[in-house]
Amino acid sequence: MSNMVHHKCAAKPQTSTNTLTSFVRQDPNTTGCKIKADGCCSLDMRPFDIVSGKGFHQVAQTLIDIGAKFGAVDAGAILPHRQTVCDRAKKQASIDKQKLSEAIQKALTRNGGIAVTTDMWTDEFKKRAYTVLTCHYISQWKLENCILAMVEFDPTLKKTSENLNEQITSVLTSYGIQTDKIVFVSDQGANIKAALRSYHWIPCSAHILNTVLRHTFSTKGDSESDGIEDIVDMIDYCKELVAYLKRTGAIASLKHTVNQECDVRWNSKVTMLESIQKQYQDIRELLKNRDQEHRLGGIHQDQLTHLIDFLTLFKLAISELEGEHYPTIHMVLLWFFKLKKHCEPKFGDPPYIKSLCSHASALLDEKMCPNATHKITTFLHPKFKSLKMLVEEDRREVIKQLRELLPEEGVRLSHDGEGSNPVTEPMPATEQGGLILCLYGVGNLFVIFFRTFSPF
Repeated sequence: MSNMVHHKCAAKPQTSTNTLTSFVRQDPNTTGCKIKADGCCSLDMRPFDIVSGKGFHQVAQTLIDIGAKFGAVDAGAILPHRQTVCDRAKKQASIDKQKLSEAIQKALTRNGGIAVTTDMWTDEFKKRAYTVLTCHYISQWKLENCILAMVEFDPTLKKTSENLNEQITSVLTSYGIQTDKIVFVSDQGANIKAALRSYHWIPCSAHILNTVLRHTFSTKGDSESDGIEDIVDMIDYCKELVAYLKRTGAIASLKHTVNQECDVRWNSKVTMLESIQKQYQDIRELLKNRDQEHRLGGIHQDQLTHLIDFLTLFKLAISELEGEHYPTIHMVLLWFFKLKKHCEPKFGDPPYIKSLCSHASALLDEKMCPNATHKITTFLHPKFKSLKMLVEEDRREVIKQLRELLPEEGVRLSHDGEGSNPVTEPMPATEQGGLILCLYGVGNLFVIFFRTFSPF
């Protein structure tokens, strides 16, 4: 030990070569990346949200992986030519279409059918019309959806039901889908309804609610629209205010943006009203400084509050009924009664709200009255099988209609001792003969599928 004292290392302080920070992963310096991202949008005139896209992230991650493996690499040497991208995209589209076709065929074999939602929209700038078809099916007990096609409608043809049907059938045929095993969901446009008359068709309830609201605020030729005219005028004042704030750039002085109503965008009316109410005082101060305070003259906070309260429940209903990743058709009956109760007159309501509620309630009865399909699917949901929202006579009618859909063997339907709580009694597997009940939800669609029986 005494010899070690004179060793040359002893005179030097011993320090650890590994510090605590050496075991911690260092965050990369992202400043340069952010600057390049800004430059990408500015230089190539691309939208800022391009950096949020999954495709952009995949490309960026691939480039990072290449750099980590091979070091600094010239981007121009590895990025493909635009024609190469186009050719590969077409090839990949063909592969993906084949995979989707196989998945749909499996769903047809296993579940007995699929659902398809369709809509048409027009590019107002180029005046081109497009038809979109989206397929919905169950795979591994999970609701899947995938766009089948977005096809431009021939501009030389009229948008007649025959031409629409021909285009839709052509897309379905390209996937090998049998037309007798499809349930369609769409809006209630006369041409699209006529085009789908050969299919099992169900109207979109979210679209119906939007139509109800649009007609609720229409006072043309309506003798029972007392007070609604004032509300319609206030909404027009709100639209003019938002247009002024956006046109003059005054919106930049506000903490939050204000939203304009768009006739074809659901819930945009209540969104506009909420954006104004949220910063009403800030808008007033801004207009006062610009000597434009008169633009708030027809917009009153109490009316804004009452109108927002009236529209909010409709907004929630539309948002829930337009879901595509969960079943919703059983909700149609529930929302119908909930909205009907919402439209009942309440003590203290101002006259214009009573008029709106009365008008909306009548339109709900006219346009959204739930049919047998809605009632049956609500009954099939375990939470609502008692159908307490219906009277006893209607409950028994639902059970009767469901019995007619079922084969003679497979499932017994019965009531509890009081006769008011219908329940299902599954039969033993040996007696079911391969019968499978599958609650299939798509947008506002539930369909009963049978493995060994015709679904419709």
